[in-house]
Amino acid sequence: MSGDIAFEPNVQRTISVDVRYTLFIIDKFAGAGHLVEEMTLVKTPKEVKPAGKKKKKKKSKKA
Repeated sequence: MSGDIAFEPNVQRTISVDVRYTLFIIDKFAGAGHLVEEMTLVKTPKEVKPAGKKKKKKKSKKA
């Protein structure tokens, strides 16, 4: 694969897909739920929040 050496925009493309959607398609539409059952899926703990903008706390104005 030449992509290991140089990027060729005429032949190389990148597609980003959420793996949850991919698993859903494999299970429901491809009828291959047995493949999903064979996989070891790891869930993120609820304490871990996705990275992103943090909301600033609003200071309450007291009179």
